[in-house]
Amino acid sequence: MNAWPFPGTFLTLESARKVRCDNLIMPISMGVLCETCRTVYFISRSGKSANIHYDRTRGEFRLSCIPPCPAVSYFHRTMLRPYSVSAEGLLRGHADVAECHMLVEL
Repeated sequence: MNAWPFPGTFLTLESARKVRCDNLIMPISMGVLCETCRTVYFISRSGKSANIHYDRTRGEFRLSCIPPCPAVSYFHRTMLRPYSVSAEGLLRGHADVAECHMLVEL
């Protein structure tokens, strides 16, 4: 008996065929959450983001939230998480935390 998806178990080819994918419409992107305004900002695939920039002096990424949130925060690449988000939210570069779903909690 296969115990997947429980921790410490592995997905076999047989069980993979039985797994249902509910994310057929919403793309997946890496993002970081602003704890102040509860907005998730996504890393652009082109490498350019209006709100996220690399700060060479600090050696960290800088997140500047959109107004009216005054928050500026710094984070490392390891703090990015995968989110399932609508195509519109991905094009905007940000989405409210209620509009997306974190796929993995570490």
